[in-house]
Amino acid sequence: MEYADDLVPEYTVRHRDYDMTAARPVRTWSLFYGRPTYRVLHYGVDADHPGEEYGPVQHLTSEWAHVGLHDHDYCEISLIRSGHALHRTPYATTPLRATTVIVAAPGHLHALDELDGLAETHLAFLPDWLADELPGCWSEQALVPLFLSASLFPKPLYPDAAQFCLTQEELAAVDGELRAINREWNAETSSLVFLRVCLLKTLIILARAFVREHPETSELPFRKEVWEAMELIEAFVREGTPLDVAEVAQAVALSHKRLDTVFKEATGASPSEYFTRRRVQWAARKLLNPSVSVTEVAAECGYADAAHFSNAFRKHYGMSPRAYRKMYRATPGAKG
Repeated sequence: MEYADDLVPEYTVRHRDYDMTAARPVRTWSLFYGRPTYRVLHYGVDADHPGEEYGPVQHLTSEWAHVGLHDHDYCEISLIRSGHALHRTPYATTPLRATTVIVAAPGHLHALDELDGLAETHLAFLPDWLADELPGCWSEQALVPLFLSASLFPKPLYPDAAQFCLTQEELAAVDGELRAINREWNAETSSLVFLRVCLLKTLIILARAFVREHPETSELPFRKEVWEAMELIEAFVREGTPLDVAEVAQAVALSHKRLDTVFKEATGASPSEYFTRRRVQWAARKLLNPSVSVTEVAAECGYADAAHFSNAFRKHYGMSPRAYRKMYRATPGAKG
């Protein structure tokens, strides 16, 4: 992602910092900024903060009253429980209060200033894990733009971290799913199916809350032909066959050149570039399954051979398929 005003993060928070792996690609935890401090880290329960039913509680202490400008290599959702702070992004500075939600997709820059007894619960997940859910996710307003578009497109549909508030009913529903995710995460053998269902339910609740507060987002940000082309491209990805752009253009009643133009205006990528991106993401999702070899993934996704797959994968992710699998420690131990 290109940052506004040439800003760069002071640091990047990594999925491994919170033990997110192929076996457990979603995680909940809580942060408590007691005094205006932020350095010494320990786990525990505080009377003024939700307990470990939402995951480990981290008490952060130091002489600074702010969290520096940073981004994440995962999608992070922050739910403010109590206290106050200012949420700063390259585009705006806004106050935080109880029931406020922040959605920071991979690459979104943000920081916290003027921390005052802030307590928050975090939900984080690996976007690639939901690659095979994409067609269904598009049917839910704002779900893909909020939580997945930063991974799908070079030009995110929402370039800034989103911020909105929950009603008490929405908060209760979200808390129920967070408790379920935390219990399953801590089970000796957690079910990926169970975790996925709980996560998707949570994301749908949050997306609907966002639309309620921002009704201007209720329409998909694509013209009809672009949306139809994306559906057709998805079929090529899932079938593991080469993309035929001329066939897609004919199906949506546009010339090849016109389709390229309108598609790139909407997504930041041409149909061919989008296909390449989706195919490698589809492959990455398969790599999270430790029972499938890298060669098998290459064949299932339609790559000519393992070398071709490795080159394409490295170009997108900056590492080889085997390094990606090793990074997420894709080891047996989860069902589903």
